[in-house]
This record gives sequence, C-alpha cells and structure tokens, in this order.
Amino acid sequence: MATVIQQQSGPSEVTRPTPSLRFERGATVFVCLLFVLSGACGLGYEVVWAKFLGQFLGNTVLLHTAVLGAFVSGLALGSLAIGRRADRWAAPLKIYGFLEIAIAGYAIVFPTLSGLGQSVVYSAAKAMPPGSPALIAVKMLVGAALLALPTILMGATFPVLTAHVERSRRLALGANGANWLYFANCAGAVLGTLVTGFLLIPGVGLTGTVTGIALLNLVVGVAAVVAEKILPAEPIAPPEAANVVRLPGAPAAGTALTGQQRAVLIAICVSGATAFLYELVWTRLFAVTLGSSTYSFTLMLAAFITGLAGGSIVSGLAPTHRRPLVWFAVAEVLIGVVIALSVPLYPHLPHTFWQWKWLLRPNAESIGLYHLFQYGVIFSAMSLPTFLFGLTFPTAIKAASEENDGGSVAERAAMVYGWNTVGTLAGTLAAGCLLIPMLGLMRTLQIGAVINLGIGLFLLPIGPAIRRGLLFLAVPAAIILVATPVWDPALLTVGLFRHRDQRPIPWEEHRKLLADRKSVFYREDFGSTVAVVRAKEDTGKDQLTLVVDGKADASSVSDMPTQVLLAQLPLLFKPDARDVFVLGLGSGVTAGNVLTHPVDRVDCVELSPAVIDAARTFREANHDPFADRRFHLYEDDGKTFLASVNRQYDVIISEPTNPWIAGVGGLFTRETFEAQRDKLRPGGIVAQWFHSYELDDRLVATILRTFREVFPETLIFQGCSGDFIILGSLEPIRPDYAAMGERMRTPAVAATLTPIRISSIPALLAMQSHSTEAAQALTEGGGINSDDFPQLEYLAPHAFYVGEPVRRLAEMDGRFRKDGNLLLSEYRRQFPLTQNDEWSIVTLMDDVRIRKNELFPRVLLSYAERYPDDPRAALPTVQVLRAIGREAEALAQAERWAARGNAEAKTLAETIRNAIKEKRQNALID
Repeated sequence: MATVIQQQSGPSEVTRPTPSLRFERGATVFVCLLFVLSGACGLGYEVVWAKFLGQFLGNTVLLHTAVLGAFVSGLALGSLAIGRRADRWAAPLKIYGFLEIAIAGYAIVFPTLSGLGQSVVYSAAKAMPPGSPALIAVKMLVGAALLALPTILMGATFPVLTAHVERSRRLALGANGANWLYFANCAGAVLGTLVTGFLLIPGVGLTGTVTGIALLNLVVGVAAVVAEKILPAEPIAPPEAANVVRLPGAPAAGTALTGQQRAVLIAICVSGATAFLYELVWTRLFAVTLGSSTYSFTLMLAAFITGLAGGSIVSGLAPTHRRPLVWFAVAEVLIGVVIALSVPLYPHLPHTFWQWKWLLRPNAESIGLYHLFQYGVIFSAMSLPTFLFGLTFPTAIKAASEENDGGSVAERAAMVYGWNTVGTLAGTLAAGCLLIPMLGLMRTLQIGAVINLGIGLFLLPIGPAIRRGLLFLAVPAAIILVATPVWDPALLTVGLFRHRDQRPIPWEEHRKLLADRKSVFYREDFGSTVAVVRAKEDTGKDQLTLVVDGKADASSVSDMPTQVLLAQLPLLFKPDARDVFVLGLGSGVTAGNVLTHPVDRVDCVELSPAVIDAARTFREANHDPFADRRFHLYEDDGKTFLASVNRQYDVIISEPTNPWIAGVGGLFTRETFEAQRDKLRPGGIVAQWFHSYELDDRLVATILRTFREVFPETLIFQGCSGDFIILGSLEPIRPDYAAMGERMRTPAVAATLTPIRISSIPALLAMQSHSTEAAQALTEGGGINSDDFPQLEYLAPHAFYVGEPVRRLAEMDGRFRKDGNLLLSEYRRQFPLTQNDEWSIVTLMDDVRIRKNELFPRVLLSYAERYPDDPRAALPTVQVLRAIGREAEALAQAERWAARGNAEAKTLAETIRNAIKEKRQNALID
C-alpha cells in the first residue's frame, strides 16, 4: 500500500511500506515514554527552580504567587504562540526534540543565572526601602525573566508532539493521540514530583538535582531528534481525497473558531481556574491534617496529578469521541456535586489521619509506610474531583476538534492547553489573593463547586433531557452547599498529626474535649491557617496559644521562658546594644522584651500577615511593641531582608518555627548565618533558637556545626525544657556582670524576668547548658545545612515522625559535669553565692516549664544539705526524695519538720509511712 503526498509546488508521489502492528504499538509506546520523561523533568524543574528563586526572592506569599504565575504564564504563552503553529512544520517530533534540548541547556546554566538574578535583586535592594513596592516589583520581574524562556518552550512541547501524533499513521490518531499524550505527561509529572522531592534534592542537593534532570531532558531531546528519521510524521489525507493531503505550511481552508469552540475554550479556562482553586484549598487543609513538611506538599501534588492521569486514561478508553461536549459538561457538573458533598467531611480529616497513623509504630523502618498512609489520606479526599478534571481536558480537545473547520487537532489542543493554563493562573490569583483571605477555605470550596456546576449547566449547549438529569444532581448539591455549617476552627487547629503515643479516641469524645478551646483569633490565608486559642495549660492556668497550620508556635504561659530569654540573654550580655533585628514576630513577646532595654531601633521581619494580626491579641504578654515608635515591622522574608538592608545591628535574634516545616530549614543554613554575620557590628551577638524535641542527634549536630562555621564563639542556654538558645559571636563572649546586674534591676527588665523566676545573675547564668567547648563537641557527626544542600528540610520530617530522643545534648550538659566550664562556675569564683542566690537557682529549676528531671533534684538536695534549716526547702525536699525512691530519707525529713510544728509535713509523713508499710506487705505476699 502506498501513501500519496501532494505538495503546494506540484504533485509528486512517495511510496512507503505500511508498518506492522507490532511496530505501530512500539512507536506509540516510545513517543508516550518520551513524554513521560518530559513530564517528569518539567515537574522536577518547577520544584527545584522555585527553591533557587526562593533563596533571594524570599518565601513570602506574594513572591510565591509571582513565581507560580510566571511559570504558568510561560506555559500558556508557549502553547498559544508556538504550539498553535505546530501543524505547519514538516518534522514536529524533531522540533519537539530541539525544544527539549533547549530546555535542558537552559536548566544546566540555571544555577549561574539564578546567581546573577540574586545580584540584581540585592543591588536594587540597597537603593530601595525594605519591603517597598518598587523592590517587590524588581523581585517579580527578575523571577519572571528567569522563568520566561524555559516555560515558553515547555508550553510548546505538548501541541508539537500532538502534531506528530495526529499526522502519523503509526500512532493513535487525532484527539485520541493527544489524550494518551496528556496521560503520559501526567504520569511523568507524578514520577518527577516524587523522585525530585524524596530522592534527588535530599540526596544530591539543588544543583545536583537540576543538573541530573537536565541530563535526562537532554537524552529525551536527542532521542526525539534521532527518532524523527525512523518515525517521520506522515500527513493524513483529508476526507475529500483519502490519499492526498497538504503538507504543513499550506494555508488551511478556514480556521475561524466556531461558537462551540469558543464555548469550550471559555469553559476549559474557567475549569482550570477552579482546579487550582481547589489545589490551594487542599494544600491548606492537608497542612493542618498532616503537618507542613515538604513531604506533605510533595505527596499532595503527586496525588493531585495522579487523579488527573486516571481521568485521562478513562477518557481514552471510554467512548468520549461520541458527543465529547456532553462528557465535558457532565464531568464539570459532577465536579461541583462531589465538592459540594465533600465539604462537610473535611473537618474529619485530621482525626482520620490520627487513626490511620496509630496503626503504625513510629520508627525508621516504617517511614515509607507512613508516607504511603499520608498519600492514602490525601488521595481519598481528592481522587474523585481530580479524576473528573483529568477527564475534562481530553474531552475539551475532542469537543474543540469535532467540527470540520479546517483547523488541526494539534492547533485545537494547543488552544485548549493554553487557555486551560491561563485559567490556572487566574484561579491561583483569585483564590490566593482574594477568596481564601476574604472568605476562608470552606467558602472558597463552595464557590468553586458553584462555578463547576455553572460550567456544565449553562456554558455548554446540551440537550434538554441531559440538562434535566444534571439538574437532578445539581439542585441537591446546591442545597447541601447552603445548609453546610461553618467549620469549627478547633477541629483544624488542634494539631493531631503531632500525637505520637496517644491512642485515638472516638470522634464525639474528641469533639467534647475540644469544647474548651476558644478561638480568640482565626484566619485562613494563602500561606497558612493561623489561630489564637484560649485554653488551660498543663498547670491549669489560662493561656493564649498561637497555632499555625495546626502547630502551636507560641503561648502566653508555657513558652514564656524561651520567648523572654531570647531577648533578655543577648541584651544582658551586650547592654550597650542600640540596634536590634528580630527574625520572626510570633506572639511578639521577644520583640516586646527587646524594647524593655534602652535600644534605639528594633527591626522585625515576619512572613505571615495573619501572624502579625494574631500577635496583637497577646498585648498583655508582649507589652504591645506595636505602640513603641522604636519598633519597625516588615512583612518580608528574613534572609533576603538581611541580605539587602543597609543597616548594621548590635544584636540579631532569630526565632523561626521548627525546621521540619517546609521552608524553615532555610533559616538555619550557612548562607543565612553569613547574612547575619555581615550585618553584625564588631562585638555583636546573634541569638538563635533551636529545639531538641522532634529532632535527633545528627540534626542537632548539623544545626550547631552550620552555626559554628560562621560564629565560632558559641554558648548554649536552655529555655523551656526542650528549647535551647545559641549565643554566637565572632569574638569571645565576655559578660560584664556589673552592667548585667544593673540592667536586671531596672523595673522594665525585672518585670519580665520575675514571672519566669529569674531574680539574680546566678539564676540567669544557671540557664547556660553548654560551653563553647561543649558546643564544638556536639557538632561531631553533623553536616552543613546550606541553600544548595538543604539537609534540615528533608531530614527533619523523618526525625519528627520517628520521635527518637536527642541524647547528646543531655550527655554534654555542663550542669551535670564537673568539667562543664560554665559561666556560673566563673561567677562563683569571683562572687561567692549568698543563700538567696542559691535559693533563686532552686526556685528557677522548680518551674515546670524548664525543669529537667535529673537537674532539679540535684540542685534542691544540694541546697538542703547546705541550708538544712531553711523552711522554704522543707516540703520540696521531702517530695523530691520520695520521687527518686529514697523514701526512708523522705520520711526522716518529713518527721523532722513535723516535729517543728509543720502541719503539712506531718500529713506528708503519715502518707509516706503508709506507703512504706503497704510496700512491705506487698513484698511479703509476693
């Protein structure tokens, strides 16, 4: 059999043998495999490029939106400007290969270009006020410029490859071919998301990842160019001449869009907007369900694309080529119905995940299964709507191509892809900047459902019978939307994903326990879900707690020692400080404590606008820094602010949240510490918070090693029981005890230290846990956390899951060692401690917020031995002796104080005697 091709210049005949069925199938699989790998590379680039840009553009919501917008805009432009012309080229597979090679070449040099972009941003920042609209505009333009070329090329690849599929007799023809390419691209995107997020970045860092992806992309491009010689595109004959067609470049008979095609393009654009609207809402909901780790976001994206891939498979297998417009309409209505029905179920997700997680026993061996469980929770919630979205795109291409208007399937696929991508940009901006901040997550979901119902019912011309059937589904869904009660904020702020050893309780019992959690403040925005909750803490005191994405980040009682000392320690060690920088506002307590000192200026940077508003509810605890003219607050990324601000500081305080949260590990990198060093005046001090819970020895060693690479002079102090504060400097830290004591006696400072039981210099120094030498020893076994190799962000979530205790911090605690070389020992040699000094240390260590089980008994019993007649130590000594199993000594002490007329000691002595007697009787029975 021969194929006859007629060119514009005149008729000629080319005879080619008809390929075998096996060859046709192999060719189909080969082209789809190329697009699988292409999709994997595309998602890998998106992840890693966003991390490169975040290093100097910052991690604010606005800039994240700008980066995503630039990426999506490039895809749309590439599809509409280049992809629509794909059917005019004689060798589309070859063009596709060249596009992939060009993308790979750009990716290889992207780290260098990113560095140039950073230089441009920092140079502009030196001439502009921090956080100014002009500086934000520069950052956006730089980000858009860096992403423009590769994303435009990426946007062209789908329609170009569709042109090859459409015109090749060896492959599935027409819209069916585009359908399978869409599936292949989605499957590759899932693969790229998981491999990049779970393997490449943790294993080889950002530069290694982008280079590896680029090399794979290069292989794809070269393979496509070479394959064009084996699988050339053979134009298909038009209906009027089965074996004669025009080659690309010949003018089409007529390519004006019909009314149906315009309707399809509008509908797929609006549908794309709702898809990304849902994706943003799901991102926020799964952050409070699973925690905000980078793996949670990776799994969410993978589950989203998996649903799209599943829908595209069904579109290829089902008879969607028959009345594709009806399939499109039905899918849109069903999306609205499914979302409407699911809205009441989302508050149950955190409790459901808690139940699933309980089935595991946290350890290093079960981490893979844990991620699988996370994926299961995510996919169960979004599978149906994403499946239906996956169905809409191929059917939209078929609906736009079914009318014989002279346009090719490739051209229509390019238009559908381009307009769908434009819609995703609109949905991102509308949901992130307007709907979620103004209306919240629940109402945003409901608006999306109404829009999808509207697309199916009103935008597409469908028959009356089908319309009545869809109305039968849509009306009950609309009733459910109206009748669904507003979500209880307590269900989304309790942080059940942190419950490791606590057995799940029934849903109704869980609801009753949350009844005492009163929301003082609650806001859902594009970046986070922020709440301030009023409830009882462990000792029964009423307190406010700042909760971000389900995780408690600050409080007005439990966390006060850490929040206060983060400010007081560096400023008491450097009482002449005049300019202070605070990274992270939180509850505002630390910033407010800085202002209790005679400083001239305090610059504070906070990433989340919702946290800024939430901090205003802590006025009683934070001394209202907003009312102090010395306080300057910026909504910005701390690292990029420091790198660009034209100011030096005497003290820099960094109090980010936990490094297992996505993006936070970037505030513990060598580059961040170097930015702090460069803004520190000679003799200045940096105070860096870190924690020991939900980490392990290796990660603590990594934090300390990275910090000490920049600040070799390091002292470590304890805050609350699991919190630590590193004081770092380029010069030895030598306290001026006279100036320190004078400052501590000022009313403003004393008023903040007294509630956390620090009433003397010895009590303050007793909070030191590790000397410079001990800090150096703790770095053994740690790596360097850097921008290019973000170890903390990818290793900390594993430690968070396993929950293995940090041991070396306790082993190296100088308060338990004779060779601790702590400042308190130095102070004792210069100024012998009075009885009140020693009692102030005992009182401090008796605070349940900072008490260490091994340390407090030692301090108290040592005091009781030195001052046996102090009645203040009487009952505490008896209780401690009893708690550590020395009941005979406890009884003797209780009887001694009872003999002196202490009624409480008499009662306690009787209790101890009965306990001893009962224990002896039980021993005899055994």
